[in-house]
Amino acid sequence: MNILGLDTCFGACSAAVGINVAAGETAPPDKVSGDSTSGAGPRLIGLCEQMQRGHAERLAQMIEDVMTRAELEFSQLGRIAVTTGPGSFTGTRVGVATARALALAADLPLIGVSSLAVMARAPLIATASIEGGGELDDQLDDHALTGTPSAKPGETGNPQSAADQMAVIVDARRDQVYAQLFSFDGHHAKSPPLLLSIAQAAQIGGKTPILFVGSGAKLVSKLTIDAGRQTIVKATSLQPNICDYIGMAALAPVEAGAVKPLYMRPADAKPQAGKSIARA
Repeated sequence: MNILGLDTCFGACSAAVGINVAAGETAPPDKVSGDSTSGAGPRLIGLCEQMQRGHAERLAQMIEDVMTRAELEFSQLGRIAVTTGPGSFTGTRVGVATARALALAADLPLIGVSSLAVMARAPLIATASIEGGGELDDQLDDHALTGTPSAKPGETGNPQSAADQMAVIVDARRDQVYAQLFSFDGHHAKSPPLLLSIAQAAQIGGKTPILFVGSGAKLVSKLTIDAGRQTIVKATSLQPNICDYIGMAALAPVEAGAVKPLYMRPADAKPQAGKSIARA
């Protein structure tokens, strides 16, 4: 199956084409930098750029670039996948509207996925390791934080060996965070995306050891550590990259009804009272 994936939810913009992705693959195909699609094996051609605004202008060009490199027509795709949120209102709308238009024009199934689920599949999380509460790999730019004294690797006092769940935590401002709980490897969601206060997020997953990733991870970890909960913090600058989710997108069921943005709170900008124009 060939899959086009799009993400514009937070501070990045990404587009990717998975080529010959088999349903059932739990890992994304290897990224390739060349333009040729020769060979029968699964391949991934993707682009991801950090940006706070300008997603609408950049996304169309990224789609054209990855489809050109993949040497595919839209009629050769099996489905399109797009992150539906949580995220910024404008960014989320851009991705979903673009994906819906492409799916309608090409008569393709459209799959909506959580932006936090995409973040949970980031290779930096899956491959990084720590021992005894020391510093993490430089590319993760964070530290292991524990609520109890560190132990030797493999013992229950070590948070990495004890944790069996992970939460993606993204700062939503106003003392709130977007949060979603996953298995430690990020393969299985254990909760839907949630909008929580920082105190509520500290309770996610109960009292067992946990890994926090994302821009809100340190905010929440302060409370969990004070409460004595074993906690690991990683990748606080993590952004979604749809390249990381292409393999999983082949497994996602096609839901009935239109794919819609996941807005978890009202928009910041509202019409002034008494200033709206009456509809005919």
